[in-house]
Amino acid sequence: ISIIIFSLLADIAIFFFEGISTPSFEKIDTEENKKLYELQQKQRYNERKIREWKRRRDVKEAAGLDTTKEKAKVREWNKRNKELISSDPRLKRKSK
Repeated sequence: ISIIIFSLLADIAIFFFEGISTPSFEKIDTEENKKLYELQQKQRYNERKIREWKRRRDVKEAAGLDTTKEKAKVREWNKRNKELISSDPRLKRKSK
């Protein structure tokens, strides 16, 4: 069985011959992909909490109030995020 795919946007024809041609893409393990997605969502959550506590700290600093609690929370969330990132090599820390 051969499959021919024509592109409507350009004059390109892609030929695929079953048994002869090899697909140009890797098969994705959906279960593994789901696990990675969940880990990435945890990382994003941690990053949002870090930004939240930094905003709170900055507001209190600007008002001249005690920021001990906020600084501790920033450290706590940074530690959680660092531990999560180090637990799986596929996670990356995005720096500015």
